Amino acid sequence: MRRANALVSSFCLILLAAWATSASPKEDLQLDAFGDVSWEDMKARLDWYASEMDNRPGAVAYILLYGGKVTGRGEIRERIACLRGYLVKRRGVSGRRLKFIRAGYREEFSGEVWVLPAGHQAPVASPSVARKEVKFLGRGANVWRNSCGASSGSRIAPRATSNNGMHPTRDTPALIYLYLVGGRVMPGVRLLRGYEG
Repeated sequence: MRRANALVSSFCLILLAAWATSASPKEDLQLDAFGDVSWEDMKARLDWYASEMDNRPGAVAYILLYGGKVTGRGEIRERIACLRGYLVKRRGVSGRRLKFIRAGYREEFSGEVWVLPAGHQAPVASPSVARKEVKFLGRGANVWRNSCGASSGSRIAPRATSNNGMHPTRDTPALIYLYLVGGRVMPGVRLLRGYEG
């Protein structure tokens, strides 16, 4: 009987300890780790991060981004702008509570999100690829560029493509109208003749 009581008591203590550690608020937490996900998937993750920040009023989110072994110039900077823009403008998270860290390079693009109490030491980055091993592509490898609507300080517009005048654009009807009524496109500039009807 004594042995049964000791066993039950031990079991209860283990359950109590497990409950206490899970029920107590975690002071520091790696909230998420992600790879090269689509912007739609990233927005869902950002919504989750924002709700976690709401649940932890004094916490600071550290978002570590690692470039891939093959990366575009400025890609991490642009991704940070996308993440910051969404969290601050769309979700209302204070910019003071967000810390973005360019954490170096790994085999592929990845990121980590940590939620830590204010004043806590930032998480340590763990890059696995040396900078000299990274192949930098030309500017523009950011897969989020046209979706996120933010850039380093300004709005990202879809990359303009040159138009030699042989392909219609969204401005074509307006330009045809201006041509037909003899209007000018800009001061001192007339439309090219060639739309003779």
